[in-house]
Amino acid sequence: MRRPAADIFVAGFAQSIPTMFLVGAWMSTYRPSKLYTLSPANQATLPIAFFLNAPLIVLQPLVVSYLPSLSFGAVNASLHAWLTVAWFSQSLVLSAYCTAFDAFMSARDGKRR
Repeated sequence: MRRPAADIFVAGFAQSIPTMFLVGAWMSTYRPSKLYTLSPANQATLPIAFFLNAPLIVLQPLVVSYLPSLSFGAVNASLHAWLTVAWFSQSLVLSAYCTAFDAFMSARDGKRR
């Protein structure tokens, strides 16, 4: 088998512990509040966005083994596109959570930031 793109493995492996911590903390501590609102889409997107890069660790060897008609470059390009979508969705959901947190802190403090 040919050598895989190392950054796909690094991205999948290095983000696994922070992902588990973030999603676990979110699921165990989130309580709806009248001080801030998060849409149901944002609430559902957090675990999905952060687990999108989990399959990348095993997907590259499987695709290369079971779909030999695809070139190695095409496989790496598609996996990098997947990683781009994962990171972009993570940035969107974290931006929504930061905005909601800022609104919560402003309402709690009784002032605008």
